[in-house]
Amino acid sequence: MTPRPTRALLAAAGLLAATAAAPGVAQAAEPKFTCEASALRATVLGQPIEPVVYGRGQECKTGETIPTIKLPELLDAAVLVAAGTKTDDALKPAATAAGGLTGFRVKLLPSLPIQLPTEQIIANIPDLPPIAVPGLGTLNISIKEAVRSLAPNGLLPQADLLSAAVLSSVAGASCADGKLSLNGASTVAGLRVLGQPVNVDSTLQQNLNVIDSASIDPSNITVAMLDLPPAVDALLGDALLGGALTAALQSALQPVLDALPNIEIPAAVAQVKITANTQSKTATTLTQQAIRVEASLVGTPLLDAVIGEAKVSAVGDCPVAARPDEQPAELGCTDRKLVLVDVFQQGSKGVKLKGAANRDFAGKTVSIRFQGDGNKVVATAKVGKNGGFSTFAPTPRASVRDTNKARYTAVRGKEKSLSLKLTRRMRVSRVLDDKKQVTITGFVRMPLAAPAATINLRQRIQCGKQKVIATTKPNSEGRYTFKVKSPDLPAVYRATTRVRNNTGNPKTYPTFTLPRGVDLLKR
Repeated sequence: MTPRPTRALLAAAGLLAATAAAPGVAQAAEPKFTCEASALRATVLGQPIEPVVYGRGQECKTGETIPTIKLPELLDAAVLVAAGTKTDDALKPAATAAGGLTGFRVKLLPSLPIQLPTEQIIANIPDLPPIAVPGLGTLNISIKEAVRSLAPNGLLPQADLLSAAVLSSVAGASCADGKLSLNGASTVAGLRVLGQPVNVDSTLQQNLNVIDSASIDPSNITVAMLDLPPAVDALLGDALLGGALTAALQSALQPVLDALPNIEIPAAVAQVKITANTQSKTATTLTQQAIRVEASLVGTPLLDAVIGEAKVSAVGDCPVAARPDEQPAELGCTDRKLVLVDVFQQGSKGVKLKGAANRDFAGKTVSIRFQGDGNKVVATAKVGKNGGFSTFAPTPRASVRDTNKARYTAVRGKEKSLSLKLTRRMRVSRVLDDKKQVTITGFVRMPLAAPAATINLRQRIQCGKQKVIATTKPNSEGRYTFKVKSPDLPAVYRATTRVRNNTGNPKTYPTFTLPRGVDLLKR
């Protein structure tokens, strides 16, 4: 038995799913998925076994379980699999469980502790009535050993009661468009019963002769076949008298044997019931089983096994994507109706301010206030149909420009944004989306780390959760560029790195850009 599953079997079970993040922002947390898988759960000659189990009672995660026990002598398998995957996707989370095995055999072994029909019949044969034999006296004779020698071989054949190339199941749970989908499938390949191929669509029940019936004629019994007392055997073996005594015993015995009816040995019958490709399903749970095998021999239970079982369940609602025509991406994880996206000095033109607003504000004017000048309004901007706005404000005086007071806030009535500082160590200069690729350029203000630290581009997966989707290094001037695949839904990005405060101290500190979004309506 090979302990670890092969990659090919995992692929056949659907376990090599990609775990990529979705580009959009979900409005609800993903459900909690639980996964369970078992290669084999059985009772074998009264003893329960389950050599490999994955994830029972646990939340789904990507992994597999190694078999912990050896199979009983009655069973054999090449590979046992119990594994699963978890796909972390904000809008389309999914989980998969798979269990099964390859090279499976249920063997018929001569050493099985089962009394077969031949032995049952022979054990119940009575002794013959006393027989008077000249020279030997009156003998009590048993013909049990003689009948056994005339009977066909009563041992179980060295054959497989059942075998299969692959028995496996996969069960999956996934979210799409806010709805939970549960699906399962089984693979039953190369199934044979006593070496003969069988096709099982649902349930198959067969009675199979593993040892054929036989009819034994007692008149064929000879003295040599009898189990006689040692003293009689000694006389029959005497060189002078043995031949005559043997003939006398056979002559006295033959009329009794001829009068006996034939001894009928019934066939040894195996009962096999196979139930294949079963699925039970509720609104939140699905269980898939490849086959269940129930087998008995001459009325003695051999095996009751479920092979290739997978189960998934989900608790909680599936996430729903924010529609591209609802609100700007920058508003996806905030209750505010106004957000300043970026503030930076743009040469002699002054301070450039970019922002996003709830589309209820489309066509309306937003005021920009500057903290360094007593929160006076220093600029205004008109909100576009897509919720975006931009404007210029005068460059602050030098004494305020690089201080914490150089902060700007967007205001509309009672609604206002968080304030943004004019001077930042790291910023995004430009975001371009050509529907195939998003190009993000920016720079890090000196001094850089020594050597320059990696810049990570993070994408918002869901509110409060981000994922690094690309990395790069700044050039000698601190400039950087990312090129990533265009999202299918509004997306928000942020770049992060580490920098030094001054060239005389090697210690580094984290810094990051403001979040920047890609709005599909701006394409």
